[in-house]
Amino acid sequence: MLLGAFAGQICPSDVNGDGLVDVVVVTFGNEITVLLNQRVAPSVLVGDINLDGGIDLFDVSPFVPLMLNGHFQNEADTNKDGIVDLNDIQAFIKLLVELE
Repeated sequence: MLLGAFAGQICPSDVNGDGLVDVVVVTFGNEITVLLNQRVAPSVLVGDINLDGGIDLFDVSPFVPLMLNGHFQNEADTNKDGIVDLNDIQAFIKLLVELE
């Protein structure tokens, strides 16, 4: 399989050696999804999942399905590793706590 991905895995890769994730390979069953250049753009407000211009409790509800389904949204990639998964929970909670 591509880049050492095995069924049911998410494999982020830094292909150009700059320390940032350039390619994410997601495998599930017989399907392989390759996401290229998944980086957070400077204009993105990380944590603003509902895109209302702020980070608040209204971002929690849309965050959960993104995380559980593995759908990529720059704002939901709170730990900035190029994928949205369970590892983003801690960074998301930290963003919410810092608001108070």
